[in-house]
Amino acid sequence: MPRSVKKLGRRRVGIVVMEGRKREVRRLVEHAGLEVEELTRTRIGGMRLEEDLTVGSHRPLTAKDRELLLKPAPGGHRAHRQKHRRPVTGRNQATF
Repeated sequence: MPRSVKKLGRRRVGIVVMEGRKREVRRLVEHAGLEVEELTRTRIGGMRLEEDLTVGSHRPLTAKDRELLLKPAPGGHRAHRQKHRRPVTGRNQATF
């Protein structure tokens, strides 16, 4: 289940999920009768992904990146874990 859904434009929606599974988001959108044209991960945990980083390329993590990746997601991923008894990988946002 998505944590939040926000309309970003006429043909764009932002979806925040606790587990960043692209197929899960794609199925959710298609179940609503919509077609996914593009699905882009914009963050992992608290770390925003760079838009200019091309597919297949990489860059070294900074100390701040490591801190953001190890920090629990806002809203308490521990509370989510206790409620559903499943491990949570972090906060992700997908736009399409």
